[in-house]
Amino acid sequence: MKKILIIDIETTGFSSVNDLIIEVGATEIDFEKKEFKIVFDQAILHDSKYDQQIKSSWIAENSNILENYYERAKPKKEVLHQLQDLLYQYPDGATAFNNQFDFRFLITEGIIFPKKLACLMILSTNLCKFPHAVAGRKGYKWPKVEEAFKHLFPDSDYVEQHRGADDSYHEAKIAFKLYELGILKI
Repeated sequence: MKKILIIDIETTGFSSVNDLIIEVGATEIDFEKKEFKIVFDQAILHDSKYDQQIKSSWIAENSNILENYYERAKPKKEVLHQLQDLLYQYPDGATAFNNQFDFRFLITEGIIFPKKLACLMILSTNLCKFPHAVAGRKGYKWPKVEEAFKHLFPDSDYVEQHRGADDSYHEAKIAFKLYELGILKI
């Protein structure tokens, strides 16, 4: 029974050393049943000294992530322990839309990935074939989640929410399509 995990994190910035993970979402893909199930949706509670960093971050200004954030968040150690336990339940592996970004943050926090699968963003690049915005750059630009989703599912009205669970769910659909096309190998 092939099942993998798609992970998405939301952070206060781009530095895995200076910025904070504030939300983690994960969706399971069951390839035999062709089913997608959100299996992890958790906000991470940080010390109050980080409140301003969280509240003034891009993600806070461009999503509804702070809605009920403090009521539902759990301590970082607890969330990361639960996530690590979850990763061990998926021997076929885990991936993310931007492995380099998401996995770097999680590895910095001590998360171990028993089996990493190929990056969905990289796998989508040559399929989507979006030109670079900068003239003269060779190859294609890396698509954003919403761009890749709309390319693969053109009748969709999907708008990226920038929320861990919702993003991981849509990324799982991208992963499944890449698998069906023979691009994602499990």
